[in-house]
Amino acid sequence: MENPLKRIPPFWRNRFAKWFQIIFIVLLVAYGLTGFFIVPDLINKKAQEFVAEKFQRKLSFTKVSFNPFTLTADFEGMQLSEHGSENGFASFDHLLVDFSAESYFRLAPVVEKLTLTNPKIRLERQEDNRYNIDDFVAFAMEPKEDDSSAKFAVNNIQIKNGLVEFDDKPKNKRHFVDELNLTIPFISSLPSQVNIFVDLALSAKVNNEKIEISGKTRPFFRERDGTVNLKLDSIDLVSYISYLPFKPGFKLKDGKLSTDLEIGFVKPEEGKMGLFVEGRIDLDAFQLADLNGADLLKIPELDVKIDKSDVLSGNLAVNLVELKYPVVSLDRNRKGQWNFERMFATVNGKSKPQKETSQADASGQDGQGMPFNLALDKLTVTEGQLQIRDQTNAVPANFSVKNFGLVVDKLVLDLPKRDMTVEKIVSANTDIKFVHGKLDIADKDAKKTAKKTMDDAAAQAGFNYSIARFELDDWSLYFENRVAGKPVVTRVTKLDVSADHISSKLNEPVAITVAANINEKGKLDIRGTVEPVPLKADLDLDIKNVDIRAVQPYIEEYVNLSLRQANLSLAGKLKFAEARNRGLEGQFTGNAGLSRLVTVDQVTRQPFVNWGDLSLKGVRVNLSPLSVVVDQVTLNNLMARVILSSKGRLNLQDVMRSETGGQKSLTQNEEKDNGKTPAAGTAVAQQTAQQSADSGQADQLKADKKNYSILIKKWLIRNGKIRFSDNFIQPRYTANLVNLRGSINNLSTDASKQATVDVKGRVNGAPLTIAGELNPLSDKLALDIKANVKGMELAQFSAYSGKYIGYGIEKGKLSFDVHYKVLNDQLTAENSLVLDQLTLGDEVESADAVHLPVRLALALLKDRNGVIDINLPVGGSLNDPEFSVGGIVFKMFVNLLTKAVTAPFKLLGALVGNDAELSFVTFEPGSHAITASEQKKLEALAKALENRPALTLEITGKYDPVVDSKLTIMKKLREMKAKDLGKKAGDAKVVVTDKEYPDLLKRLYSNEDFEKPKNWIGFSKSVPVPEMEKLLSQHFSGKSDDLIQLANQRARVVKEWLITDGKIPEERLFLLASKAKKTEGNDSGNRVDFSLK
Repeated sequence: MENPLKRIPPFWRNRFAKWFQIIFIVLLVAYGLTGFFIVPDLINKKAQEFVAEKFQRKLSFTKVSFNPFTLTADFEGMQLSEHGSENGFASFDHLLVDFSAESYFRLAPVVEKLTLTNPKIRLERQEDNRYNIDDFVAFAMEPKEDDSSAKFAVNNIQIKNGLVEFDDKPKNKRHFVDELNLTIPFISSLPSQVNIFVDLALSAKVNNEKIEISGKTRPFFRERDGTVNLKLDSIDLVSYISYLPFKPGFKLKDGKLSTDLEIGFVKPEEGKMGLFVEGRIDLDAFQLADLNGADLLKIPELDVKIDKSDVLSGNLAVNLVELKYPVVSLDRNRKGQWNFERMFATVNGKSKPQKETSQADASGQDGQGMPFNLALDKLTVTEGQLQIRDQTNAVPANFSVKNFGLVVDKLVLDLPKRDMTVEKIVSANTDIKFVHGKLDIADKDAKKTAKKTMDDAAAQAGFNYSIARFELDDWSLYFENRVAGKPVVTRVTKLDVSADHISSKLNEPVAITVAANINEKGKLDIRGTVEPVPLKADLDLDIKNVDIRAVQPYIEEYVNLSLRQANLSLAGKLKFAEARNRGLEGQFTGNAGLSRLVTVDQVTRQPFVNWGDLSLKGVRVNLSPLSVVVDQVTLNNLMARVILSSKGRLNLQDVMRSETGGQKSLTQNEEKDNGKTPAAGTAVAQQTAQQSADSGQADQLKADKKNYSILIKKWLIRNGKIRFSDNFIQPRYTANLVNLRGSINNLSTDASKQATVDVKGRVNGAPLTIAGELNPLSDKLALDIKANVKGMELAQFSAYSGKYIGYGIEKGKLSFDVHYKVLNDQLTAENSLVLDQLTLGDEVESADAVHLPVRLALALLKDRNGVIDINLPVGGSLNDPEFSVGGIVFKMFVNLLTKAVTAPFKLLGALVGNDAELSFVTFEPGSHAITASEQKKLEALAKALENRPALTLEITGKYDPVVDSKLTIMKKLREMKAKDLGKKAGDAKVVVTDKEYPDLLKRLYSNEDFEKPKNWIGFSKSVPVPEMEKLLSQHFSGKSDDLIQLANQRARVVKEWLITDGKIPEERLFLLASKAKKTEGNDSGNRVDFSLK
């Protein structure tokens, strides 16, 4: 084909080429001039005008250049001011925009490279909660025409070494994002670029903490999708807690968040948006506290590994949750508020009301709640700790868990279907400590609340769960109860628990095993199956030496004893099931034992019942109706405090508290008695009070005995010790029974059957035998018991005798035979007592002692061999408030003593047929010679003493200062006359005549040295005979030595006569200090008095 240009003549062809060249050159020059000189100024001017008009800010560049041939634009030294201010807001050093020539052909901007160097921006939040970029935000929010069809392409976007400063004035904090580097290789809405992913990379330091984000996106395609890689390196969460939209009720002390996540999203033109997450989240050094600074939660290390999960669809797949060393601290104040409740109770200081949520709202309509499905491969907790302090009780309770380890395998949760399955749960090497005071286990309100909670949970749509295997491995538990003065501690070690097939199907059996060591020697092994609802169990029990002291705080208010030590052993088969309206039904068969029992009285803290070992063989227990049959009970090394009250009630019957009687001492003896029977009114009042206190318990016991039965076929007792006090007999009696051995056969609650008793031992060192029949478990007391003691040493009762009779006991032996029979509340008692060689000791001050000369009474009762034999039969009704065995016996005994001691010498005289008063013998004034009449009295006394060899006689010489002193004057006068006659002073022939008397008296008056009346010149004056007699009598009566010597001579004369003529052993006769006649009384002083001991 021919070229059309060839038809143009050459001239015109040349001219056209030249003009074309000229036009091209002109246009090229104009293009260059415009690009190099006009465009930069135009851009600078328009940009400044736009910023000033729209934002009232000042914009400036140090240099703006444009190369129209390379299509590169350079902006240097940009400065942007704050709104309405000259202060700097933003700046950068250099911005390079490299346009592609493709922009001319696409008729849209196509940028090959955009590089921003050292950009800086200062953001500020002001006190009124406004920001310094509010004008930009308002401009961006203005309605604009749809620009979704705008075409552009920007490649190789780079921001280098950026800096963002955020000044938060209300919080008085500054945040910095520096070393900001952002690369976006390509963003495009052009058709040619639609299917190309654009890599995204962001790195920076936020408050010196590094973050990295990378990804790909297609934001301008109709089906938008993309991925973002989010890497955070130890972001300090404390810096951002203040930006929560509410005022938190807690303090975040520390917390570092690190992530390495790939977040993918898909937003189709139609349908739901998809958000996928995959990667890892780490939380380190997380520490949460309450507003007072008390720790709530510490998480040193938390590592979560997430498989690809569709978050918006509610499907979360977690490969691993690894929690290391967490610490949770819970505290409940006296108002019952937990610290976490208090933490979330207020928002911005105001109470936040709770919205009532219906069951349908909570669980979703027809089970279709908010979609959430969790698939967790493994959850591990390493060395976790839990601290709980509960201050709602008087003594705060402290619960702690240490070294908590947990592994959960294959947990799948389907919330819409309300279904959860777990392959295995294992917890190992965990230590639990629980320290508490009194817990109100009988709190009715708490029970009602718990029951309502369970009922509410049961009323909701069933949540299905299934745990294929559950294990606790090597747990240890420490329980400390501080109710008592000495804390009760229970330690459980090597606790292993396993259960298979635990599920929400509560009527299916669950196989369980429990094994543990309890305290030092206890072992627990339980194996079998359990069905929770209705409760049913079939268990093999093997419990050995388990310390059960920990139960004391829970039974404290129901019993009167405190359990200080007790080890339980139990081996056998236990089967029970919950029957509707009938409680539990079932049975136990096997053996049981309770060893090392130590109990004390709650009131006095004195020992009550202790034993070494109690074993029960062949035990068969039925729960409904309750019946207990034991083939053999063996009790070793019993030590017990047993008290029989004055009403015939054993303290053993008061172990359980009555509702009306309250707390009662088990070891405190009754109030002191004085050996007398209470008056009828007192007795009735005492009995009425006792019946009032015990009526509720007695009625309850009678009602209960219709519903249970007990039969112990054989009960063996070995090496028992009992301290027994009998207040039924008064004065009350206490005895120590040791080395008890024997048997009780066929002990039963059946009132028609009597148990046979055959027990031997020693009581206070003497042999003891008890034999007969009784029925202590029956409502009606019936017994026929004989007891025998031979040769019990009485010296050990010295303190007892000192209290009741006022004297200790030096020696003596007691033998007695008693026979008690009770039938239809009628008592028949035979009491035969023999006291051999009873010798009392020193007198003891006691307010309870009888006021009688007991020594004399006992001496009068003893025969020649030193034996007192008393037989006192007693009978009466136990229902008679005025009937008291002890009262009757004591009255008879006291009457006998009183009769003996009121007139002992008359009694002695009666024994020898002499009615004379034998308590003294008289002498002539001034004489110590025994007269014939007084000698007969001494003969009768000596004969009486011979028949009562236990009596001793005390002899006291006496003188009369007046009568015996006159005779002293006559003696002196005879001595003076005998001297004059040259005779002996004691010569009986010397007689002073009446004529001689005045002269001799005057000489004696003159010779004696004593104070005499004086005349006016100081010499002794003459006085008449009567006056001299009076003065001499006063003088000699003051010389007690002579009179005492006279009294001593009288006493010695009587003693010598009783020894020599009366044949009384000298060791039975005692001379007491002589004394003068008493100033009061009518008895003469010139005599010798006797007293019996």
